Amino acid sequence: MKNKNLVAIISVFMSKVVGQGLNYLTNILLARALMPETFGLWVTLLSIMTLAAQFSDMGLNTGYVTLASKRSKGSIEKNILNRYTLFLKLSIAALIIIVSLFFSGHIAELVFNNKDHTYFIVLAFILSIGLSLFGYSNSFLQIYDKLKLFSILDFSNNVIKFVLCFILIQAGNFQLDWYLIIYAIIPFVLFFFIFFKMIYTELSVKTEDLLLHRKELLGSMFTFTKWSLIASLSVIILTRTDIFLIQYFHSSYEVGLFASANQLAMIFPVISASISTVLLPKVAQLQRKHDFKNYYKKVLMFIPVLLIMLLIIMFCSELLVDIVLGNDYASIVPAFRILIATYIISVFINPLSLILYSLRKEKMFTLLNLSQLLINVVLNLLLIPKYGIIGASVTSLCVYLFAAVFIILLTKKYINELAQ
Repeated sequence: MKNKNLVAIISVFMSKVVGQGLNYLTNILLARALMPETFGLWVTLLSIMTLAAQFSDMGLNTGYVTLASKRSKGSIEKNILNRYTLFLKLSIAALIIIVSLFFSGHIAELVFNNKDHTYFIVLAFILSIGLSLFGYSNSFLQIYDKLKLFSILDFSNNVIKFVLCFILIQAGNFQLDWYLIIYAIIPFVLFFFIFFKMIYTELSVKTEDLLLHRKELLGSMFTFTKWSLIASLSVIILTRTDIFLIQYFHSSYEVGLFASANQLAMIFPVISASISTVLLPKVAQLQRKHDFKNYYKKVLMFIPVLLIMLLIIMFCSELLVDIVLGNDYASIVPAFRILIATYIISVFINPLSLILYSLRKEKMFTLLNLSQLLINVVLNLLLIPKYGIIGASVTSLCVYLFAAVFIILLTKKYINELAQ
């Protein structure tokens, strides 16, 4: 089992590393082709699209994986979770699109001080459904332990995006709507590939007792996700505040610089996401205090290794920025160093946080995320107007450090409270 988990982690990690590498190249291509100001506008629109997709999730994916992983394949409970999670995601996504049609002009004026971008706002909201459905198919593959297929889809998504963006740039097409469509339509197509390959078969299974179990199970789902919902909404605002405030107080040019530094530092969230993707269903099955303690200790053992990696990257940061982004982006080095220190924390914090989901302490994420949101908004409002992207980077570091202390202490507390 350990070897199987290790192979799965390596498989997912490699696909995400290669995919992130292609994302680096795609964003570099876009940054150099569109130039910082237009690239900053693109990043803001992409943030709105992903924001809408995250909003439609409402914590459903995490609850879906955690609850469904505890049920055996072919069980009535798993069948119910498969059906109603998809139904809820589609319903919420449709509602978001309808609402956006009425408020896109106001959003454009608020974010860009320009209603001329209303068309792009509407397009971003409509296209967000592709990202939302792709998130469901990824959760489905996690639950059924199809991590190899998960890796292939994730890799394919990034490869096709890179190829199509490269073709458009070579053709001299710099229209932002085309790039938004590429980023959304590919996940949409991949969702339907998985739907007809696997999901449809599971959804079409007929069970006579479906209605008898539905109310009880959906009640459990609501109990789990009501806290994840609040936490999710906090995270949604938390992860996009800096982009929107830099856009509001400075310019698309500054957004482009910050987005470049942020993208370059994203290797550590990739590592964290790869590990967490594999471990979430496994940690959900842990029950004994001894098992939780061993898992906790193993995660913390990686901290010294991460610190060494951080020092090496700090030392090579100027060279790295010059090689990857070019001399035009030399000014992002200080922000890049801060963001690297920030994101390296996620490599051990995210796997630790899975313990709280397994112990059904998901309401603690609500407290954590609301606290992070408060810190994020206050510090960004204080620092971004004066310090720009450096202020945004320092704020991110403070938020992650707070989360690290919170999760380390809380997981240790709850593990100690478990019966032997």
